[in-house]
Amino acid sequence: MACECGEILELARRLYDGGKAPEVDRRSSVSRAYYAAFLRARDQAGISDTTKDVHRVVQEFYFQANKVAIANRLNSMRRARNKADYKLNDAVDGKSTSTQIKEAEAVFSDLE
Repeated sequence: MACECGEILELARRLYDGGKAPEVDRRSSVSRAYYAAFLRARDQAGISDTTKDVHRVVQEFYFQANKVAIANRLNSMRRARNKADYKLNDAVDGKSTSTQIKEAEAVFSDLE
């Protein structure tokens, strides 16, 4: 069975656990929230690129389509995802995790 973007977002919510999750789960939650939104946006744009540049390509697509809110959210979420995945000395708190989940939900909503 194929995995759906909505399922990835639901995983982000479960990992967050209403703010009670340990930091390692919050980090994973931020990452999953970004990928849920990014993959939904990529697929909806009809972009099949899988190179490392695809993140930029998707953002540019939405800028050029005058859907700046989506492009800006993806850009901000990617920065938060990079922090969560690579900057292990920088804390990822519950508030920032919650914000990323809400941003992913906003991308989903904007794409409807």
